[in-house]
Amino acid sequence: MYADYYLEFSCALSSEGQEEILSARLMDLDFLGCASERESFRAFAQKECWDQSLEAVSEIFRSLGLDWSCACVLPENWNAKWEEGFDPIVVDGHCVIRASFHPSSETDLPEIVIDPKMSFGTGHHETTYMMISQMSRLDFEQKSVLDYGSGTAVLAIRAEQLGAMEIDAIDYDPHCTESAKENIDVNACSNIHVHEGELALLEGKSYDIILANINRHVILDNLERLNGMLRSGGQILFSGLLQSDYGLMAENFRAQGWKIDVVDHRGEWICVLVRSTNERTKERLID
Repeated sequence: MYADYYLEFSCALSSEGQEEILSARLMDLDFLGCASERESFRAFAQKECWDQSLEAVSEIFRSLGLDWSCACVLPENWNAKWEEGFDPIVVDGHCVIRASFHPSSETDLPEIVIDPKMSFGTGHHETTYMMISQMSRLDFEQKSVLDYGSGTAVLAIRAEQLGAMEIDAIDYDPHCTESAKENIDVNACSNIHVHEGELALLEGKSYDIILANINRHVILDNLERLNGMLRSGGQILFSGLLQSDYGLMAENFRAQGWKIDVVDHRGEWICVLVRSTNERTKERLID
């Protein structure tokens, strides 16, 4: 059932780095997404946040010395806010991401057409930008792919452009899955299957490449399940993580028997590529 309205938390930023800290901490509280323009910061949450975590939200802003406000927004108002500030973006010379109301790019680069509506993923945030940049360096040809926390399905769409054979895009938010299906149709994709629900819904499936641009809390809670879904020699590309998260995440990644191949950073955010080495499987066989 869709929420009747959403909450928009906003504040004026006062120093560098506050946007990244706010985004990471609020996403740990299951916020839907965050955005900033110049010194203005906005974050969106479902209305249940009002009862469940308002004090935690207040503490996050207070710890950074920021005054904040909260307002109720309707779905159509949120859509308009995104459309006002969404400009086309070129990701490291690999592809162009634009909305349907933008004219086609005059470059020869592949285009991804994304209308975000009530979901997130336009390539503008550092984490999505890094994911798409790193994806362009991987071999997706004839691979099976999982886009975990798919949002607009921008990563799944890019995976198909790069040659992926079968792609599962999963998100628990019905607004995201609806948006994903629309974007998949607009981009004429045929290898992407959209699923609404938690990761357990895909139990028993396995993948060559997993894309997980979520947040530290969700990633840590699902490492065992992700490990079980990753094929021998497979790769997982993670983001939604701050540079300050790296030590903890690296320790947990290695505990799964994964080798860390790449660590990229943009602003305060990082993107980490890991690869299965089957070390844990061998240890279990020995035990």
